[in-house]
Amino acid sequence: MGDKKKGRGLSDLVAVFHWLHTRGVKKIFKVMVIDDGDPSHSDASIEEALHKFGVEVWDWKRVDLNPDVIHRCSRVVREVSLYSSGNNAVLMGWASTEGLRSEELFPEVRFLPVFPLSLLIGESRPLGGLLAPQFLLSLRSLPSWL
Repeated sequence: MGDKKKGRGLSDLVAVFHWLHTRGVKKIFKVMVIDDGDPSHSDASIEEALHKFGVEVWDWKRVDLNPDVIHRCSRVVREVSLYSSGNNAVLMGWASTEGLRSEELFPEVRFLPVFPLSLLIGESRPLGGLLAPQFLLSLRSLPSWL
């Protein structure tokens, strides 16, 4: 696949998932995609690629992925792996009651590991501000269903 773009990001994998769908694939239990390039796949491309499959285990390795994208792709998400640049606004969005803590949007989510960008790109340096005390407190105060 080339570097076809859709919006402000790649759309290469749309064709792959479309091909799977046309071959009769109805359900993808776990999706695992390394999408750490610049640019990465756009939100619209990810949604177009996965919305037909009801993905339960989400491991799309893209930094600071918006939970709305995940929700629009699947209503049955149980596990989400998140990759963070350390942006506190994104972290707070993930931990908010309108983000991944929403029982309405994510009623089945039980497991939410958060990985630093340095892990995704193979660096071994510490994360610095990512695990700020206020974010750790937000995660610790997650409801028991999460």
